[in-house]
Amino acid sequence: MNKTKLKQLSEIMIQHREADKLVQGHWWNGENGCFYGCATHSDESAIESAIEEFELPEWVAYWSEQVFEGLKKDESLDWPVQMLDALIAFNGDIEQVKHKLAIKRLTNLLPTGKSDVDDAINQVIEYHTEPNKRSARAAARSAAWRNERDWFLEILKND
Repeated sequence: MNKTKLKQLSEIMIQHREADKLVQGHWWNGENGCFYGCATHSDESAIESAIEEFELPEWVAYWSEQVFEGLKKDESLDWPVQMLDALIAFNGDIEQVKHKLAIKRLTNLLPTGKSDVDDAINQVIEYHTEPNKRSARAAARSAAWRNERDWFLEILKND
């Protein structure tokens, strides 16, 4: 990540927040817009434009826009600067953050009350713990497809 470009984007978002230009629900309408619509003054391909212009990791851009849209209005206004300042201060591997977020999301689902579903979730967690380990990836993929198969057969059987 280019911290200079992140600082530029943070400054833009500070100015837009102070000017009351940040809103949820649309990209850019010429006066205001969402996180990346506002940042790029674009209502077409705003996220892609921000990825290119500010050298953002693709997953961070899409994820952070979803967070912006999902927060309560008053919380959403502070989110872009909070996120960007945290990225500027961060010195680790941003790709590992993606996996750590996935682990938190998945762990939050447990226990489900169904051992086969818990096993599948735990295998996906194992993959995210060691994403470069082939056996963990294969086990997670297999568990997910096994559950898809079982759900499909259960639905057909019960309908």
